[in-house]
Amino acid sequence: MVAKLHAIKAELRLRMHEPAAEVGAWLRKVVTGYYQYHAVPGNIDRLSVFGQRLRRLWWITLRRRSQQPVTRDRVTRIAPYGSVRGAVSE
Repeated sequence: MVAKLHAIKAELRLRMHEPAAEVGAWLRKVVTGYYQYHAVPGNIDRLSVFGQRLRRLWWITLRRRSQQPVTRDRVTRIAPYGSVRGAVSE
């Protein structure tokens, strides 16, 4: 999980100046693939932590690229990832 978060952080840094919609679409694909691969019963706590850390990285990236303050409401409104609960099926 840590390696994937480091890779996402580096890629977000490279894509910082691209439009937020494009970065969000890319991030949605990455996160969907991660959830589909790691979503097994009993792993939901780990995926929740991954989602929390990912939201923090996304918020920091959006905040860093803007000269105006970015609120958590805006970040959750344009969040590029789905629910962890929907990814885990038994």
